[in-house]
Amino acid sequence: MSTPVPPAVVAAGRALAVGLAAWAVALGGPAAAAAPPAEVTDVAVQDRTATFTVEVGAAADGTPLDPGTVRVRSGEVDWPATATGEDGAGEPLSRRAVIAVDTSGSMGADGIADARQAAQAFLTAVPDDVAVGLVTFSATAEVVVAPTTDRRPLRAALAEMKAGGDTALYDGLATSLQALGDDGDRAVLLLSDGEDTASTATFEQSRDDLAASGVHSRLVGFGTGAELDVLAELAGESGSAVEAADGGELESLFAASAEDLVQTVTVTAQVPAGVGGGTGVTIEVGSGDAVAVAQTGVTLPEVPAAPVSLPRGAVAGAASPAWFLPVAVVLAFAGLFGLAAVLLSPGTWRSSTSTRRALDVQRYALVGAGGASATDPTASPTAVGQAALAWADRRVQARGTAHATQLLLDRAALPLKPHEWLLLRLGLVVVGLVAGVLLLPWWLLTAPLVALLLWLAAGVYLKIRAGRRAGKFAEALPDVLHLVAGSLSTGFSFPQALDNAATEGQEPIAGELSRALAESRLGVSLEDCLERVAERMASKDLEWTVMAVRISREVGGNLAEVLTTTAETMRERGRVQRQVKTLSAEGRLSAYILIALPIGIAAWMAAFRPAYVAPLVTEPLGLVMTAFAVLTMAFGAWWMSRLIKLEV
Repeated sequence: MSTPVPPAVVAAGRALAVGLAAWAVALGGPAAAAAPPAEVTDVAVQDRTATFTVEVGAAADGTPLDPGTVRVRSGEVDWPATATGEDGAGEPLSRRAVIAVDTSGSMGADGIADARQAAQAFLTAVPDDVAVGLVTFSATAEVVVAPTTDRRPLRAALAEMKAGGDTALYDGLATSLQALGDDGDRAVLLLSDGEDTASTATFEQSRDDLAASGVHSRLVGFGTGAELDVLAELAGESGSAVEAADGGELESLFAASAEDLVQTVTVTAQVPAGVGGGTGVTIEVGSGDAVAVAQTGVTLPEVPAAPVSLPRGAVAGAASPAWFLPVAVVLAFAGLFGLAAVLLSPGTWRSSTSTRRALDVQRYALVGAGGASATDPTASPTAVGQAALAWADRRVQARGTAHATQLLLDRAALPLKPHEWLLLRLGLVVVGLVAGVLLLPWWLLTAPLVALLLWLAAGVYLKIRAGRRAGKFAEALPDVLHLVAGSLSTGFSFPQALDNAATEGQEPIAGELSRALAESRLGVSLEDCLERVAERMASKDLEWTVMAVRISREVGGNLAEVLTTTAETMRERGRVQRQVKTLSAEGRLSAYILIALPIGIAAWMAAFRPAYVAPLVTEPLGLVMTAFAVLTMAFGAWWMSRLIKLEV
């Protein structure tokens, strides 16, 4: 029987080993090779078997990945594991890449020179174990150099590239896929400056073949003539499409593409006995002297815990009473009908421009003393739908929020009325209640929470959309004022100058100016119409502009010069606002992190350690603590939002 070693001796031995290692390094011993980057992109668990898909970047010395060195562990517990590459073998992975270059006449001598320089940068940066080939395509596509680890024929072929002929883009991609073969890690880097004009293959064939091949693709549009949208659709979800405006940008992009080449390995591990629930897993794969390390979290089957006692009335969905399902179905149909009453009403989504103009004129025209709102002449909902809309209209009028809601809807360019918006939000609430009751546990708590979140999300969506559109309006206003001032200087009247700005401008300012001009043709003062635009778009700058126009018309003066000065003031104020926003970025980021951190930790604990947070929603004291935490978090978020909000 061996005598156990005292812990003090073990600790001293470890300290001595660390000291000797540090001394050896200080004397010039070899440093450990830099570990290549690694990331777990997919996790699947079936019974007690876990499968991980790991993407590993290139090692510094270009050594290929060795799946035979895989190690999987959780803490200090090792899992029996095996690894295979994309070709299904457990040997070091084979990697191939093809550079496909457009050599059509549109590239020209300068374009070919830029492409040659970029390809040379790719060859310099790519790991030594990657076999690289070259495909060129003009009127036809051909494999100039098959994938090889010898860079000399590639550099020689690049030196002989010349421009001429049409563009067989799709044929070039198909030829590249054929040159890469069917196994191993494969990548294609394609460069083109224009659309396809000569291929025998179709766009659909090329897109489907690339998606089914498993090849990593990066399609580069060179210059302003490149069809980047076509390249993006061709690359699909498994690839990427980017644009390079000049040779320097193209060279940097090619060099980065070489450094981004990854090796994919599939790791299959058996979960040891005693490991269950949510746990962190570390995966190590050797690459020469370096070791790639990736970490991820995984939820494993575990022994069911003792049932948690729920407070009286907090019944899970599985224990619902007999009457519950019919009531839930009725509520679901009620909510869906409310949504349909709004979405399918003929007056909700107005496709005709003339109809929209008529409704806008009715809405903003002078109404009678009763102040009745304009009605939509095209709307003819069913009797039940009309009753629902009328009820919603009464609720909005009683709350006194019709005007403010209509301003938000107009600012967001949503073709809805306030009562239609209210009915839409109520429909979302009912659907959220039913979905929470049917799908979530502890439905007495979670279903109202889901409904509340949907109600708030609809309001937040409206405000965000309105704010973005108002921001675009404010950003374009100085340019439009310069355009109006220029038109006034050439002899245009003020309405003619605004009409010219509406014609030349872009949305949303063009539509708002057109709307103001349409109202002014009904006899309303143009300044009053512009003030309505300022109120609708929440634009203080436009209010000041209208005030300047009124003063100029009353006392005289050069209106073009006034508008030019106003526009320059707006530009300077915008510059100061951007500078303040930049200086306060650190504070805003800190506020976002402080707000998101407790929410993220709570969500992580609920997903991976539900037993830890169960008392917060099942025990009376836990419910009080949760409510207090939510209230204090809301107050803290509001307080920090006030601290980081700076106005200029």
